[in-house]
Amino acid sequence: MSESAETQVRSIADPPPLTLGVQTAFGIGQIAEGIQAAVFLMFLLFFYNHVLGVAGWLCGLALAISLVFDAATDPLLGNLSDSWKSKWGRRHPFMYASALPLGMFFFLLFNPLVSGELPLFFWLLTMTICCRGSMTFYHVPHSALGAELSDDFHERTLLVATRNFFGAIAFVGVFALAFLVYFVPTDDYPNGQLNPAAYGSLTGWLSLAMVLTIWYSAFGTRSRIPYLPKPQEGQTFSLVGVFSNTSQAMKNSSFRAIIGGFAIIIIAFGAAGALNLYMLTFYWQLDAAGIFIALLAGPIGSMFGYVFAKPIFNALDKKRGVILGMSIWFFGHGLSVPLFMFGVLPAPGSTGLLLFISIWSAIAAMGIALLLVGLGTMLADIADQHELQHGQRNEGVFFGAFSFTNKCSAALGSLIGGFALDLMVWPTGPTIRSAADVPADTITTLGLVWGPMAILLAIPSLYVISRYQLNRQKHAQILQQLAQK
Repeated sequence: MSESAETQVRSIADPPPLTLGVQTAFGIGQIAEGIQAAVFLMFLLFFYNHVLGVAGWLCGLALAISLVFDAATDPLLGNLSDSWKSKWGRRHPFMYASALPLGMFFFLLFNPLVSGELPLFFWLLTMTICCRGSMTFYHVPHSALGAELSDDFHERTLLVATRNFFGAIAFVGVFALAFLVYFVPTDDYPNGQLNPAAYGSLTGWLSLAMVLTIWYSAFGTRSRIPYLPKPQEGQTFSLVGVFSNTSQAMKNSSFRAIIGGFAIIIIAFGAAGALNLYMLTFYWQLDAAGIFIALLAGPIGSMFGYVFAKPIFNALDKKRGVILGMSIWFFGHGLSVPLFMFGVLPAPGSTGLLLFISIWSAIAAMGIALLLVGLGTMLADIADQHELQHGQRNEGVFFGAFSFTNKCSAALGSLIGGFALDLMVWPTGPTIRSAADVPADTITTLGLVWGPMAILLAIPSLYVISRYQLNRQKHAQILQQLAQK
């Protein structure tokens, strides 16, 4: 590789240290993604299926189609932003441009202008595709930017932990606004999350927050643009290049281990997440305040995971830290339903049960936090290995391909959740207000699908992740060889 080409790739040597302001601005950008993730995971299927009455299989189909459609754009965006040339760098133009469309489509998704099952199905499908597509324009460049802000093995862990910490804050904000302000009980809706009118105002404020935090993140990290890697000389975007670069990325055995293991666990996590609000409302029989507390436990637990991620990964290395996180999630998520079925836990709706559910939800979330931090920093390290082998910075390719796999797997998880509701003949409509309105066998099946079956589905991911090959010593050698080129 020529010296001029290398300078095109690695940009200016010895950039100034990252400031706290830049790190914070980068992290705040995750709030928008956290808002969408919290709402899609917790409310979207519930809103269209239970509140609006669209069949579970139709909801699952719409969410699966939208995710697959969206996933197909991730490698395109990764390659496009890798080759983008502008005075604002490779990533920032896409971050700025994504905000307004994302906010608009997110709001319209929960404020449908149609009625009837089939029109609502197409509305859900169309708006979800548009919403997810807009988020792709932000998510892939923003994730790639995190890998470019630093090449330090441990500082990358801190950046990813900071980003995900703010994502957890977004979850807290969504749940607080939902269950303390908009889902309050009324005479007509003792369970406020069944009130269709509440979703419109809630998502209006959340849409505004998404737009503002994306813009703040892009503006707050603009000072690093001169020091970020630039496209290689002659590097341009083409569809042939998308397939070529993605195929080249897939030849990396460590990358295959990451996306394969995460694909398996995200299918299980997506299926369980789609049923979460059903569990809290009908299985555990919590009121609005109890649901808020139980949901709050997740982000709080993940925050502890993000805070302790750096020392854990320093002590265990990244692969062992990720496997630890996965094991913690298995234990925390899978324990509650069997104990409840064997009569060990307190009665549904009780304070004791709420305390147990909250504690173990926090533990499970801490495990997922370690998983996400580890995988995010592993991808950045793989991008360095790829540069050494092929002479080209392609963070967007790796994060785009990873996001593609993530979304396809999540689509399958959502589809499984939707079909499971229909297979258990889950009743819907305004007359279904509490567990007393649902057959006991149906509620039992809900718990089995959400808990033990999800864990059994995810266990093979432990073996797949174990095939990851990089460690800190190998990464240090990679950086040393890059510095000598």
